[in-house]
Amino acid sequence: MPDGFSAKEYLEPEDITMLERILEKLLPASADAAEREWLASLLIAAFQNGATDEAALVATMERKQTVSRVGRRKELDARRSLPGYSGAPPS
Repeated sequence: MPDGFSAKEYLEPEDITMLERILEKLLPASADAAEREWLASLLIAAFQNGATDEAALVATMERKQTVSRVGRRKELDARRSLPGYSGAPPS
């Protein structure tokens, strides 16, 4: 495995402290509870899948956030191209 990677099945107190620190670093100030929970679940999954080093976790999460932003942007662009698009959220 690359440096900073080794699978872990459980979280130690110091692991939780590190994950909280990374979460605070990566979350925008405007993040709501759903976004916070979503990012936390991705962070824990990455940790349990072997990214146990802080630098590796930050890099992994930044890639995931970029992919997510691109996907949301494409979805919004697709909606804007639909006839009758008003900008209102879908119901």
